[in-house]
Amino acid sequence: MEKEGFYCGQVYDVVPFEGISSVKLVFDALHHYFSHMEIRVTENLGDITIREDDGRSEPGISQCRFVSNLTSGLLLEMNSVISSEYREVDDEYGDGGAVGVFTEDFVDQDDLYPYVPEKRIRQDATVVTQVRSHIKKVKHDGVEEERSIVVMTRSAHCKIHNPTWPVSPGILHEIREKSSHWGDVKLDAVREMVYSSAR
Repeated sequence: MEKEGFYCGQVYDVVPFEGISSVKLVFDALHHYFSHMEIRVTENLGDITIREDDGRSEPGISQCRFVSNLTSGLLLEMNSVISSEYREVDDEYGDGGAVGVFTEDFVDQDDLYPYVPEKRIRQDATVVTQVRSHIKKVKHDGVEEERSIVVMTRSAHCKIHNPTWPVSPGILHEIREKSSHWGDVKLDAVREMVYSSAR
């Protein structure tokens, strides 16, 4: 909790994709997830989530507004800008190999689509997700070999704003729990897409 009463959470993940050597495959799975995130959140968490986009995104950058109708009946809203970049060869971050990066950052003020604090609880998220290949040393028949493995790293900071009306501690706990599960939904969706495509 911050001193203003906001709830904040941070997470850092390192996720290896065993048996996968294509950075582009994982990058494309992430891209697909971001394009259909509201469907996966609805299916996995049971909260009906809609996207309120205006369809004016550019290649590599989009503004996404989501509203989730939580099982408690409360509405949770997010407004984020998501940008992405993929490089087949990158010396600075990919050690000469491929690297993909997604950044998500909240929109603090949107005059065209303002927040609705009297009806919705606001959630802000800042997330950086990187996908790149690493070398893993493995023993095969007593001989050490080097194999390429794709690793996804994710650093995230989330803040849930205090509602402007009274909410029970149990409902606030549910909101915090649901917020932390959005990242799990993303990871499960990406794993599913990557391994089904790799078959």
